[in-house]
Amino acid sequence: LELIPGNVSKKELIYPLMNVAFQKSVFKEDSEEHKKLLGTVYNEFKSGLNKTIEKPGKAAVIYKENTIANQQLLQRCMPKNECVDFAKKKLKLDSIEVYQLKLMMEIYRKAFESCKEDATQLRVVYSNVFNVLLQFFNILLKVNDLLKEVEKLNEIVLATFSWVKLHSNCKELHGLEFKEIIETSNWTNFCKLALKTGIDTQKSPENPSRLDERLHVLLKITAVLVDLFYADNSSPAEIANLYELALSHSRFLDVILVPFQFKVKKSLVHLLLILARKNHSVMDKKHIPILLGSYGATLTETNRFILALIQHYERSGVHIHEFRPFLWGDAAIKHFSLGQDSANQQTLFRTNNAEVFALLNRE
Repeated sequence: LELIPGNVSKKELIYPLMNVAFQKSVFKEDSEEHKKLLGTVYNEFKSGLNKTIEKPGKAAVIYKENTIANQQLLQRCMPKNECVDFAKKKLKLDSIEVYQLKLMMEIYRKAFESCKEDATQLRVVYSNVFNVLLQFFNILLKVNDLLKEVEKLNEIVLATFSWVKLHSNCKELHGLEFKEIIETSNWTNFCKLALKTGIDTQKSPENPSRLDERLHVLLKITAVLVDLFYADNSSPAEIANLYELALSHSRFLDVILVPFQFKVKKSLVHLLLILARKNHSVMDKKHIPILLGSYGATLTETNRFILALIQHYERSGVHIHEFRPFLWGDAAIKHFSLGQDSANQQTLFRTNNAEVFALLNRE
């Protein structure tokens, strides 16, 4: 530590050492000497950290490789008022890097903690960060092969989850409306791209005989954001559009009628359930055969979501009794001719008891 003050300008040497020092908890938060030392280091590297955020493609290698030092210096040394000012900025981003995202989230978290005594400012900061995260998503969702960028995707998803969690633990945010988010093209574009890409399953690069499940996080995070941004039974038109967009996807039936455990199916059904709770008008009797065909009559999370969705249809006035006695799974798929051309599908939904009994297993 004694060598640092006289060698701060030797960035390629000092910064990696700082990274190791932070990893080993060398710097004590209650030490005035350490605070002064870190302040000196921060002032030396401040411009480089700013450039890493604003122009990540031109950031020096030391900032790309030593993310712990980046985060710790900002957390301990960046003035609170500067964090708040940055968190309130309406940024326009054109690229995304993991080290950039981690730096920004560190600033946002510090700004959030600094604003807890000012509810108005806190709400501005909280909402604005979602607009930044949506920009990151939209940049990434436009790449040709998202599976090659799945590490970046997971980092954005984790950052978004952590930011959403702040809402439930902060009473100052309760009742917050998110009009400044849901009325933007950022949100609209994200929803469309996330649905399109999340449902459009691909074969696994490692095993072509299996489907790749990694992009299910897009549907999962969409459900989380919809649940936060919209009140139940608020019936917004964009929710109806999203529901229809999901059902009309070319791979929708392929995914929802998968008979085995599949993360994309689980996330899709969960999203449909969240959307249905926000806008009852999306529910139609003609959806019931599909839901019955997707149901496996087990206690898996996926099947519980499907059952909850069917129950929500019934409670919302959809006459599902017309389909009694109920068939499910493969039997329902065959009975209702799901997946075939609409011209060939059965118009009579009535089933008989023998078909139902045939599904029951003695065990």
